[in-house]
Amino acid sequence: MPLNPGISAIVDSSLLIALLRGRDQVDTVLERLSLTGPIAIVTLTYFELLQGARTQRAVEASLDLLSRFQSIPVDRDLSIRAGRLSANLRAAGVTIDTADYFIAQAAMDHSVPLLTLNTRHFTLVPGLLVVNP
Repeated sequence: MPLNPGISAIVDSSLLIALLRGRDQVDTVLERLSLTGPIAIVTLTYFELLQGARTQRAVEASLDLLSRFQSIPVDRDLSIRAGRLSANLRAAGVTIDTADYFIAQAAMDHSVPLLTLNTRHFTLVPGLLVVNP
């Protein structure tokens, strides 16, 4: 059973960066999906976006964009599940970015698709529904 049945999808930083760069088609997809329920981010996404912000204006734009989404906290339980996912994938010879394990696990926990432009990494995770809008 999903942890939050109201969430319609989780987005990763690749889509959010595209939005910040003005890719309107991404915004259109997110608007359509938000009609079926809230879209969420994992709180690590704050770190991912802010580490790339080079000006105060970019920080403010990132925080404004992130505020549009529900946040899924990285707590002890998610950390354990993401760690197990990482161990299983690494044992099979598959490695992805550390934050991506948390994001993938959260999407699977909530039984929702992950919206990403980074399909190369996320399609390596068995059981994860990956959507490239």
